[in-house]
Amino acid sequence: MGPWRASLLLALVACGGKSAPAPDPEPDLDAYVFAGDPIAAFGGLEDQLGTARRVEITTQIQSVGYFKADLTATYDIEREFKVSVAVEGTVAGNPVSAKWTSHDIRDDRDTDIQSPVWADAVLIGITRMGALHNLARILEKQDPDHGNGDVRTWVEVDQIVWKANEPRTQTLEFEIIVSGIPSAEGELTLDTRGLPLRREQLVNFDGVAMRVVENYDRFEVTPP
Repeated sequence: MGPWRASLLLALVACGGKSAPAPDPEPDLDAYVFAGDPIAAFGGLEDQLGTARRVEITTQIQSVGYFKADLTATYDIEREFKVSVAVEGTVAGNPVSAKWTSHDIRDDRDTDIQSPVWADAVLIGITRMGALHNLARILEKQDPDHGNGDVRTWVEVDQIVWKANEPRTQTLEFEIIVSGIPSAEGELTLDTRGLPLRREQLVNFDGVAMRVVENYDRFEVTPP
């Protein structure tokens, strides 16, 4: 039973107490933030993250193909103060771990980039292309990609629809465009807050082919 269904009532009936409990009526889809226009649902997700005072994420990532990895990553993003990312696990069967913060960047040319810009680079990176790309960069001792403020034009999503054209799947399907080139196909499942639960994508770009699954064990947003 999906999370969008109401739980069954398990109350005893006071008079007689033996009647079978009736299920709650199916809730009105309009009551959920993932209802309606899929483009608006994706935009609503990015709006939440772009205005949040703090975002805390834990995600489990598995990828097969060109880049074989099994990773756990945690994010603590305080937009006006600091962006912190930690990742550990295995790549090609070898143990790896790394940490990155916006207070300790790797590229001296980016020293004037402020925390809110890094927050956008990391969060828009997650919503549009998934977590793995920037985690791989961090493991390679690089900064997250496109921290210069143009992440929204560098990576875009197109053809956003509900999976099977059914909003109750809570799953958006879309094409991922990087530097104007179609590069992957993604599915993003949202919870009833409109925040990520799970992501799957197939990458096929410039000779790179891989399948990536990201499960978000924690996705907490503190509003401004």
